[in-house]
Amino acid sequence: MKQKLLVPVINENLSFEDASSIYDKSLPDQAYNMVSKSYYPYFLFQANYKAPILLLQRQLSVNCMIDALNGQAATTDNFHVFETEVAHEDVLANSIDKKQAKKYGKRYIINHLGRSLKCITNFDVSMCFKDIVYKSFWVFEGNGYSLMIDSVTGSCNVINISNSA
Repeated sequence: MKQKLLVPVINENLSFEDASSIYDKSLPDQAYNMVSKSYYPYFLFQANYKAPILLLQRQLSVNCMIDALNGQAATTDNFHVFETEVAHEDVLANSIDKKQAKKYGKRYIINHLGRSLKCITNFDVSMCFKDIVYKSFWVFEGNGYSLMIDSVTGSCNVINISNSA
């Protein structure tokens, strides 16, 4: 019997039918052998910071997601998560820990603030851990390739398996 986990999954916007349509447009005349769903982990932090605005220091916050496999960070709007029961083997394992994710996220937020506010200052940034959340991806496998489709945004990426092994 497959082991199941209850994980917080970001609200999906794509059904299997939507993902199949994207597949058909991305790889016309290519048949796929198998379709699966994978759950990709992200550390979710709330970044609290003080920003200089017109001679005042304003206390602001933004959500920051850090990819739990490669440490890439990004800011994000608020989103809904739903506790979802998924098969253990469909959940990708973390490659970094919470401490590393916090460091990567803080560095990203400081750089992001400097670029977006167009100022050079020491930003007082604190990172508050919220959760590990998962984003689901539809994975279509064919002969020598896989197509990953993000179930939230609909973006896709072709992975050439024959060259990656």
